[in-house]
Amino acid sequence: MRVKELKLNLTNRLFLSYLLLCFATISFVSVFSYYKSKNALISRTYNQLRSVHFEKENTLKRFFNERTAEFNSLATKICLDYLPFSRCSNSNLSSHPENTQTESVLINYLEHSKYFIFTYLTDKQGQITASTAGMPVPSFIFNHDSIYNTFLLKLTHSKEVLFSDYLYDTISKRHLMLIGKYLTDSLSDNHCLLSVVNTDEINSIMYHDNPLNGLGKSGESYLVGRDLKMRTNSRFQSNAVMHVSVNTFGVKNALKNTSGTSQYPDYRGIMVLGSFGRINLPGLEWIILAEIDVKEAMIPIYTIRNSIILLSLIVSLFIFGIAYLISKSISKPLIRLKEASTQISAGYYNINLKSSSNDEVGELSDAFNEMAMKLQQQSEEIKREKANRIRSMIDGQESERQRLSRELHDGLGQNMLATKLRLERFKGKNNEDDSKIIEEVKRLLTDTIQEVRTISNDLMPAVLEEFGLQKAIENLCKGLVVDTNINTELNFRFDHDKLSNKAEIYLFRIIQEAVNNIVRHSGADLLQIEITGHEDNIEVKISDNGIGFNSADVQKGKGLTNIADRVDLLNGKLKIESESVKGTLIHVIIPNK
Repeated sequence: MRVKELKLNLTNRLFLSYLLLCFATISFVSVFSYYKSKNALISRTYNQLRSVHFEKENTLKRFFNERTAEFNSLATKICLDYLPFSRCSNSNLSSHPENTQTESVLINYLEHSKYFIFTYLTDKQGQITASTAGMPVPSFIFNHDSIYNTFLLKLTHSKEVLFSDYLYDTISKRHLMLIGKYLTDSLSDNHCLLSVVNTDEINSIMYHDNPLNGLGKSGESYLVGRDLKMRTNSRFQSNAVMHVSVNTFGVKNALKNTSGTSQYPDYRGIMVLGSFGRINLPGLEWIILAEIDVKEAMIPIYTIRNSIILLSLIVSLFIFGIAYLISKSISKPLIRLKEASTQISAGYYNINLKSSSNDEVGELSDAFNEMAMKLQQQSEEIKREKANRIRSMIDGQESERQRLSRELHDGLGQNMLATKLRLERFKGKNNEDDSKIIEEVKRLLTDTIQEVRTISNDLMPAVLEEFGLQKAIENLCKGLVVDTNINTELNFRFDHDKLSNKAEIYLFRIIQEAVNNIVRHSGADLLQIEITGHEDNIEVKISDNGIGFNSADVQKGKGLTNIADRVDLLNGKLKIESESVKGTLIHVIIPNK
């Protein structure tokens, strides 16, 4: 079953066009505004995360720098005043009198510092030679923990203060870290000064659950070690330190010494906006991250999106009404023009549309009225021209019939009558006059045959069919020279084989008609015919040095009308130039394809 095509009238089309245009504009502005706002919000969130990131990083660095300076001060004091030390056993570190002063310094140090839990000295074999009395010794000191041993080895090769990564104390069931420095006294009795750092302070720097801290309800900042384990508490998972693995885009890039911001899934699998980078701390390879859930960060843009949608709907409804009114105001006069055009196509030209506006539509109505008036004038002129053409054709036919009648009566008829009379003379004549009569009859028959050939040649030259256009025009010019006193110059430069038979006949008739006009009316004694073939057309120039005529009367002569008709049939162009006493030029260009 063929589906009937949906036909929309002008009003509906204009209305839909306005509506679609406005909808496209509103959609573009809305989408552009939404994404512009979204990008601005994301950029602002990244800036905020970077600020938190750098603020936390600077706070951490300041914390570690202060602990380093504080520890350096302690190490200098012990090196200058209390080394060398005597060894002591691990069972009763404070029972040896020679260590009393050192332990006093260590205890005093702890009393003035809230950041260290336990401080002690070791010898070259790693044995504790002095410590803060009464404090529990972390288990990793005696359990030969690999991280602890590695840290001691680092200290022996460095003169700087270093921090260890997190060590688990089975006694306090907490993750602690060490700060240490390698000491050398004047007697070359080497020691390591170490303190157990309270990691709660690091946690307090990184962890905040206050929504006003710049990270909202879902944001957090935390540290991750090279082993991809968390070094600070998580806002969302309990007991996260050294238990929660973080193998995210931010951590991977930070391990490659690349810092920046991006959107990626966090350790919970939730999409976040994050700022990440390495933090340079002595002896530590940690990564600092500040992140916030995308969902929370996008809450303002979702509000903006809903506002844009609501506003777009309101504007669309307003434009809906305006577009309908505008389309009606434009289509109404155009519909009147369409109805008037239908009347004109039916042949009713007496139409006058009333213009009710001064805009382009009103001008179009005025132009339409003028067009209708001109069409009416042209229609009447065409009718007159048609009548003239028919009259000219009939007159031409009658003229040709009269010419043929005269030629048949005066020429061929007289010859036949004379031949009849000569033959009648045979009656009653003797044989001596037969030969003379026969010669006269033969001459009359020859003239009759020639007369018939002349009439036939005027109707359709045989040489045109047998030898082509060039030979036919040459014969026409030769006959003109014989019959008149007009000298003829013929310049023929084109390959006539490219022309069709119809084009050859029409072109010959054009030249024949022009020559006849020159013979009859110009009074010229010189005729020039130039035929030139080009790639796309054939150019014919026929000029004389006769009396010329008024160019305003060009269309009045039957000969020129016949020329113009044949040029039109060949889809050519005709130009006639004539001035009194200066002769006439007929210029014809016809396509050769």
